[in-house]
Amino acid sequence: MALLFVYRLFPIITFFFLLYSSLFEKILLFDSLLKNNPLKKERKVSL
Repeated sequence: MALLFVYRLFPIITFFFLLYSSLFEKILLFDSLLKNNPLKKERKVSL
């Protein structure tokens, strides 16, 4: 029963995973555009 449930949810999970990965790529791109952000520089120093 559990396997059947996972099998039915699999397309939805993959869809959301692709959606979130594309959003994450856009966030990374946006973050790279804001290289002059002082908060990011502080984060680099802390790391």
